[in-house]
Amino acid sequence: MRIGVHVSIAGGLPEAVKRATARGCESMQIFSGNPRNWRDWEVSDEEGSAFMRDRLEAGVFPLIVHAPYLVNPASEKKEVRNLSLLSTIKAVKVADRIGASAFVVHAGSAGASPRRAALDWIAAFAHLAIEGAKPRLGFLLENTAGGGGQVCSTFDELAKIIDLVGRPSRLGVCLDTAHAFAAGYDLSTPSGFEAVLEEFDAKIGLDRLGVVHSNDSKFPLSSNRDRHEHIGEGHIGMEGFRALLNHPKLEKLPLILETPGSEADDIRNVTLMKTLRR
Repeated sequence: MRIGVHVSIAGGLPEAVKRATARGCESMQIFSGNPRNWRDWEVSDEEGSAFMRDRLEAGVFPLIVHAPYLVNPASEKKEVRNLSLLSTIKAVKVADRIGASAFVVHAGSAGASPRRAALDWIAAFAHLAIEGAKPRLGFLLENTAGGGGQVCSTFDELAKIIDLVGRPSRLGVCLDTAHAFAAGYDLSTPSGFEAVLEEFDAKIGLDRLGVVHSNDSKFPLSSNRDRHEHIGEGHIGMEGFRALLNHPKLEKLPLILETPGSEADDIRNVTLMKTLRR
C-alpha cells in the first residue's frame, strides 16, 4: 500500500507537493478547492502542469481528490443537492486534468428524509457526476459513521447505490476505517478485519475498493461518532492497522491518513504506518 496524507492546497498546488514530500508521502490527497464554500475550483494550465511535474518527480502517486465538506448529495434540501452536483461536475473535470486517479465524495446526510429517497438522490448524483468525468477517473463514495442522519454507514446501502446506478466500472468506494469502526465494523483485530473485508467483498466487491482512509477512532465501536484519532491511539489500535497494511488483497491500494494535528503529527503517523508495513 502506498501511504500518504491529506494536505492543504493553500498557496497553490505545487505547495501541496512540498507538504506531501515533507511528510514522507508516497501518495497524496487534496480538496477540490476551499472545503467550506461553493466557489468553483480553478487551476490554470501553468499551475496544473507544474503540479503534475513536481508530483511525479517526487514519486508521489496516485493523487486522490476529495470533494469539499459542503457537498451533500443526500441532503433533504434540493438547493444543496443541486449545488453539490454542479460543484462536483466542474471539480471532476479539473481533477482529471491534473492527473488524479480518483475523486472521493462523502455519501452525506439525509436529515429527516426517508433513507430510500436519499439513496435515490445519491444514485442520481453519482450517475451524472460520472458522466462528466473522463474514463480514467474513478468516482468513489465514502462510507459514513452513521450519526446525524448520515447515509451509507453500511455496506448494504453503498451496494444499493451502486446497483441503482447500474454498477458502472468507475463507481466504487473509499473506505474510511474510523467511520467503519464507528458504524459497527470491528477492525481492531486481524480476525475482525478479515471478517469485515469478507463482508465488503460479498456485498460490494473488493474490485470496487479504490482508496482507504486510514484513521483511528476516538470513540468506541458502534458509537456512530465521526472523530479521527492518531494511529494506535484510538479504539482500533495498532493490530488493526497492521492487518490493513499487510493484507495481500489490498497491497495495490493507496492509503490516505486524515489524522488530526500538525506536520509533525503527520510525519509521526506516516512513519509509524511504514514500520507496520512488512
